[in-house]
Amino acid sequence: RNETLLWRREGVQTTVAVHERRSRPPLRILYLDGMHQSDDLPSTTFVHHRIGALPVILHPRPQRALVIGMGGGATAGAVAQFPGLDVDVVELSAAVVRGASYFSHINFDLLQRPNVHLRVDDGRNFLLTTRTKYDVITADIILPRTAGAGALYAREYFELVRSRLAAGGLALQWNGAPTETQYKMIMRTFMSV
Repeated sequence: RNETLLWRREGVQTTVAVHERRSRPPLRILYLDGMHQSDDLPSTTFVHHRIGALPVILHPRPQRALVIGMGGGATAGAVAQFPGLDVDVVELSAAVVRGASYFSHINFDLLQRPNVHLRVDDGRNFLLTTRTKYDVITADIILPRTAGAGALYAREYFELVRSRLAAGGLALQWNGAPTETQYKMIMRTFMSV
């Protein structure tokens, strides 16, 4: 309710829609298969920017970064803001990439940045095939309860991330488990790797 469809695309992996809610100020929302993925609320944007910026700030001299997943692009955009940092972004859906252009005002115009290299691919497959070592690896907010997302919270995924970190590299993983038990399970798995 109170939303206008701005753009919609049925992609191979997901149906992507961008809506604008009539509010003050207007709210732009990204939906994947009808589920909320991102928006441009200041509070949401702050979290995405923090997930992107924190590991880059903590690393003494980051030169290469990898962001798994794009959504509206705010996480990857925050990573790409750091001078001298080469950023690879891997997004599963080409439709999501197109939808992210509606969020250039919160993703620092990610798709136009010369230090950003976008690849439409599965994040796990990319980690399996690349030999590049990264100083920072982070991921966009991907809800563990979303179909297929559990593979990005498994021991095997975290081991892949670790294997692609350069010496002294940092990985940041957002943990959005809906229950305390699930949260602790994901945290234990991440920490064990």
